[in-house]
Amino acid sequence: MQPQDPVHAEPAATLRQLIMGFRATQLVHVAAKLGLADLLRAGPQPPHRLAQAVRAEPQALQRLLRALASLGLFAETADGAFALTPMAQLLQTGVTGSLRSLAVLYGEEWLWQAYGRMLYSQERPAGIRAHSRPAVLRLSTRPP
Repeated sequence: MQPQDPVHAEPAATLRQLIMGFRATQLVHVAAKLGLADLLRAGPQPPHRLAQAVRAEPQALQRLLRALASLGLFAETADGAFALTPMAQLLQTGVTGSLRSLAVLYGEEWLWQAYGRMLYSQERPAGIRAHSRPAVLRLSTRPP
C-alpha cells in the first residue's frame, strides 16, 4: 500500500484542513511577531518566562505554544518548557533561509483584507477595494 498524498486523502478531512488553514497562518504569525524562536535560541524556556519577555498573558501564551507544538513548530519538554524544532529555527532572525519576515507579512491585517475580498476581486482587483480611498473629484479652473 502506498502512502496517501493530500489529493487522495479522505476528501472531508482534506477539505476541512483547507478551510481552517488560516488558523495555522495566524499562529505562526503571532510566534514570529513575538520573536519566540529568538527567545528559545539559547535553549528550552518555561511559558511563564517567555510570557514575561514578550509581555503576554502566561496562560494565553502557553495555549499558543501548545497549538504551535501540535503543528511541529515548537516542542514541549517533559517539564513543560518549550524548545525549538528545525522548523522553528527558520523563524529566527539572522539565520540563513529565515522565513520570519514572510510569517509576519502573511499574518498582517491589510493582507488578510485583500484576500478576504477574493470574491469581489472576480469583478475588480481586491487590492483596489481593500486599500483604496474614496475618489476625490478634482475640478480644474482652466477651461477645456
